[in-house]
Amino acid sequence: MAGTQENKDSAKSSAGKTDGRCLTKIVIAADHTLTRLGLRALFEQVSGFTVTEVEADPEQILHIVRERPLNILVTEMRFTGEDVSPDIRSASRTVPVMAFSAYWIQESFHLALECGVRGFMTKDADVEEIVKSARTVANGGTYIDPRLSTQLVERRLTCELTERETDVLRFIATGHTTSEVSQRLHISNRTTESVRSALKQKLGLTTRAQMHTYACENGYLATTCSCSDGTNEKTPLLRPATRALPPRPEGTH
Repeated sequence: MAGTQENKDSAKSSAGKTDGRCLTKIVIAADHTLTRLGLRALFEQVSGFTVTEVEADPEQILHIVRERPLNILVTEMRFTGEDVSPDIRSASRTVPVMAFSAYWIQESFHLALECGVRGFMTKDADVEEIVKSARTVANGGTYIDPRLSTQLVERRLTCELTERETDVLRFIATGHTTSEVSQRLHISNRTTESVRSALKQKLGLTTRAQMHTYACENGYLATTCSCSDGTNEKTPLLRPATRALPPRPEGTH
């Protein structure tokens, strides 16, 4: 079984390290051998951590998480040729999870959040940041690679939506289907899908749930959508609206 010899080596290297301190117990999950070995070597050199298991088999990882007393699961977000998001989501219900990706992909980041991951780092992050993230997550906190947080904020602050995009976003966020949006705005389904794709690209969102959250948090709900037949439709008030983007100066278009 993948990871068996690595786990034997891990047990040997961590033997005798308990000196009365409460060690943070880590399980490492990755499908690449070098990644597993590299992460194990990293955490075994850091005071306060002990690597209890190193695995490449998602099913075995879940078994370990459910049966062993752990503080954190450190896992690769994507395994080659295999969708491990259900396994990560299941594991996150039992133990705090810190995920990492080979490089910055918004889809991987959003998928990680949907799976209940509390920490997200890229493989090229500084060792200090990786350790800080692991400590924070193991202690019940949340930690996202600062570079990713900055990119997300900057991207969203510079994304001003057109009137059509705003209307489509409001309807999608409140559960309307493509056909319903098209009917209410008197546009074709093709146009609705085109606007939806533009919204996802502009905002870095991939699912309806993410669009709902974005609309709630940035003041796009509880306002009136302008339908092309001259009527207005008020979307449901889900929470007090606070617009993230500053209003345009008067006189601009």
